[in-house]
Amino acid sequence: MFQLPMRISYRWFVTALTPVLLMLGNTNACAKCDSVSIAVQGSVQEQSGPERGVRVELVPAGRTRPKTPLTVEPGPEGRFSVIVLFDTFNGGGLFGTGLFGHDCSRRPEAVVVSLIEGRQVLGTQRLSVRDEFEMDSMGNYRLKRPLTLRHDRL
Repeated sequence: MFQLPMRISYRWFVTALTPVLLMLGNTNACAKCDSVSIAVQGSVQEQSGPERGVRVELVPAGRTRPKTPLTVEPGPEGRFSVIVLFDTFNGGGLFGTGLFGHDCSRRPEAVVVSLIEGRQVLGTQRLSVRDEFEMDSMGNYRLKRPLTLRHDRL
């Protein structure tokens, strides 16, 4: 009958344990969650000024402040289209290592769209993801209706 040795050599132990420790220490070695895209399209009325732009910021669920903004310049007819990626990673597994899977439940709560000229904000509109966006079969979000930004009313 086959018996396992009672004493494990130090070399074997280190050889077997090193990849596990490296994987625990580097969560990027494990597959994380997918990102979802959020598409915002619309137009700017009263196009004026060479520095006019549209700034889009995402607000994750449970937070009040937006994440890093993305700014685009409207086209010649004032139209704009922006696709912003949102990371759904909310934490993971044993001590955040992802050893027993990742929590991919993080969702965007709102999209803040601002009309800007240079550094001055001309107006801001907060769009609820639940009410004003639709989700496709891949989990990506798209604005239900094109947005119209105006200087006097956003």
